[in-house]
Amino acid sequence: MAVQDNTETLSLPFFNPHECVDFMEFFNGSLHQKQHHVLQQPKQQKILNALNEEITKANMKMMELVNYVWKLETEKQLWQRTAWEAEAAVVTLNNALQQLYKRAED
Repeated sequence: MAVQDNTETLSLPFFNPHECVDFMEFFNGSLHQKQHHVLQQPKQQKILNALNEEITKANMKMMELVNYVWKLETEKQLWQRTAWEAEAAVVTLNNALQQLYKRAED
């Protein structure tokens, strides 16, 4: 079953990917400001470069996780809809069966 991208219909009260992106941009911006204050010696530059690589990897991983959560939420909503439809079918069939029993008794 293919999962459609319905990001506009999703509502996660505890999770907002836009806030995650805003936080990442704020964090990266403040980090870059602090880097300008650090002396640009070769050893420190090497450490800063390594930290930048780690931050980039962490940001990429966080975006992967954000996308995964959206996918799971969409899938959950699809399964909920399927369950509700199945439940409605059961109620309809049960009502029809009850009517058949009543007709058989008459």
